[in-house]
Amino acid sequence: MSAGPDVLCYRCTNESPGAIAMGLCVKKGDRILSVLGSGDQAFALLEYADYVKAVEVGMLQAQYALERKEALKRGDAETFLRFIRAMKRRPAGSYFNPHEDYFNDERIAKLMKKAGQIDIVQADIFRDEMGIDGFNKVYLSNAATYPGNKPEDVNAFLERLALALAEPGLVYMSQRPDTIIIPSRFSLDEQLTETARKQEYGWFPCVYRKA
Repeated sequence: MSAGPDVLCYRCTNESPGAIAMGLCVKKGDRILSVLGSGDQAFALLEYADYVKAVEVGMLQAQYALERKEALKRGDAETFLRFIRAMKRRPAGSYFNPHEDYFNDERIAKLMKKAGQIDIVQADIFRDEMGIDGFNKVYLSNAATYPGNKPEDVNAFLERLALALAEPGLVYMSQRPDTIIIPSRFSLDEQLTETARKQEYGWFPCVYRKA
């Protein structure tokens, strides 16, 4: 999940924010490294975590999420939710319906108070030299096999993660395990994976734990 530098591909997610938050068992004290996309997933993680660093290679995609963050900071729920609300006019059962009501008034109020605790960074999470120390959980969506991401870069990043992640050292991926080589330092957390899959619609999440 990533966009080109001059393309705005994602205005809202088609993953379940609840599945991601539950699969990573997000709670107070967590510091999470996340891919960005529309920002929905990172904002969902922010509700419970102490800090989220959301990374996106696409310039316009990062700017879009920054605008949503600024909307939260000034108490502007309408701008933050604008595209999600537009998607609610689609027919029942459409691709985006499973999470259309996730960001309710209560959650929005929490996010407004915590908008200063998320950093949105334009960078290539797999290739750019960036600090990954100090995080204990990671959300990667399906970025590991997104077109343009080389397996050797992804593998090198995951090996670095295995060394850097603090306990409990969880990594959430929205793709089948046979599509990527997972370093031996990670093992599938079957309980959290099952929890995420029960909440998901259309994706196949896997949650890995640092051994």
